[in-house]
Amino acid sequence: MFTKGYDVQFDDVTDYVMNLIPQEEINSGRREKHIMFPRKAVREMIGNMLIHQDFTTHGNSPILEVFDTK
Repeated sequence: MFTKGYDVQFDDVTDYVMNLIPQEEINSGRREKHIMFPRKAVREMIGNMLIHQDFTTHGNSPILEVFDTK
């Protein structure tokens, strides 16, 4: 949970999400760096999620879920 506000912790939230997304792949016994989503795309997604949230409903807040599909 981030409590300091959107503007102050936007980069912290982006870093946190980037750490949740798998960044490496193992191919033929070799570990290779493979960035699934560019940082710029993750920042855009988080920004859109926050900007387009509905303030007219109560009990809802922006949620980002990351699933392991392997």
